Amino acid sequence: MVGSGVGAENGVLIRRGSAIQVMKDVRTIVLDKTGTITLGRPVVTDIIPAGALGEKEIISLAASVESGSEHPLGRSVVEHAGSLGLAVEEAVGFRAVTGKGALASVAGKTIGVGSTGLGESWGPLYRRSFRRRRNAWRPGVKR
Repeated sequence: MVGSGVGAENGVLIRRGSAIQVMKDVRTIVLDKTGTITLGRPVVTDIIPAGALGEKEIISLAASVESGSEHPLGRSVVEHAGSLGLAVEEAVGFRAVTGKGALASVAGKTIGVGSTGLGESWGPLYRRSFRRRRNAWRPGVKR
């Protein structure tokens, strides 16, 4: 467990202690070149609007929700909004949904930021709406 503590202090997150045990036998590591590896922290690289909101509105709302988060991905969204000079509004009722994302109320509207699993948990009406919007920007997907 000391190894995972030292890793965390240096920005390396280790899910299971058994991973440290396995690493003693590893001779080669192959990584894809992402911001997480090259910068040592997650960064926002792409925003693909799928509905009526534009890129800046999406980042501003997401950063407003994530301003209450301690998650590294949430912090990267807030940093991205700051680098663009976007407003981060007050979020009310922040709630982290383990393994799925976060929810909060921004300007009187419930905003969810996270994986598709977060949206899927909202029920059939959301699932249909989300899939329609998601498919709008996916090449080769029936609309």
